[in-house]
Amino acid sequence: MFQTIERAVPEPIRDLGRSIDAVREHLLNGFHSDLACAAQLQKNWYFLESAIRSAACDISAQRGSLPFRIFAEYSRTSTLHSAVGAVLAQANRLLNDGEEPRTGEGVIMGSSGLERRQIRHKSQPIGNPSSRTGVPHL
Repeated sequence: MFQTIERAVPEPIRDLGRSIDAVREHLLNGFHSDLACAAQLQKNWYFLESAIRSAACDISAQRGSLPFRIFAEYSRTSTLHSAVGAVLAQANRLLNDGEEPRTGEGVIMGSSGLERRQIRHKSQPIGNPSSRTGVPHL
């Protein structure tokens, strides 16, 4: 994963917007020796973009350390995120043109806050609505 970040992020970052666009383009259309790694970074794009922004702000950092700082911040935030972070990550995944988000698992708002649940496919029966909400279906 570090090598993918190292290849994709130019150093020094002169134009943050263009650098982020270049990383996005690389993940979506570039050559990847490790496709699983690229897919993971696409899935966690929200955390990677945040890590790039955070690392770019540290102008006093030593030259050559940018990919290490991005990787460290990405690793920290993508593994220790809150429920809100999970929602943001889900909403900000990188998808190739024509690619549909995978159904099956997602984060939705429940009565007790954010919960991970299975997302039902359109063809699956809904079931008894009163069993989920406690309110009888009219």
